[in-house]
Amino acid sequence: MDLIKNFKEKASSKKKCIVLPEGEDSRIIQAAGEIINNGFADLIILGSEKKIQSQARDLKTDLTGVKIIDPLKSDLHTEFAEKFYELRKHKGITEDDARETMKDPLYFGTMLVHTEDAEGMVAGAINATGKVLRPGFQIIKTKEGISI
Repeated sequence: MDLIKNFKEKASSKKKCIVLPEGEDSRIIQAAGEIINNGFADLIILGSEKKIQSQARDLKTDLTGVKIIDPLKSDLHTEFAEKFYELRKHKGITEDDARETMKDPLYFGTMLVHTEDAEGMVAGAINATGKVLRPGFQIIKTKEGISI
C-alpha cells in the first residue's frame, strides 16, 4: 500500500501533461476522469470532442480540465504535417503523405510530445505495441548512441 500511496503523492506533486491518443475508448475516458479527479496529471485526449463528451456523459465521468483535440480538425494539423515532412523527407515521404499521417492520433500525439506541448504519451489500449512505438522512432528517435 505504501508503494501506491508514494506513487500517487509523486504523481500529484510533479504534474506533467500527458497525451492519450486513444481518446474515444471508454476505458481511456474513465481513466482520464480518475487521473483528473486525483490531480495526477494534466491531460490531452485526442479524438472527436463530440464522441468523447458523449461517452463521458454516458459513463458519468467528469472531464472538466481535460483538453480535447481532434487531430482531423486541429489548427496544429498543418504545422505538424510540415514538421513531420521535414523530419521524414529523406525517407521519401511526400507532403501529402505527411498530411495524411497527421490524421493518425498516434502520430499527432507524438508530435505534441516532440513540440513539447506535452511531456509524455500513453497508448496501447487499442493499438498494438509496434503501432504505438513506430511514431516515436520516426519523430522523437532514440537517444544518441542508442540504436534500439
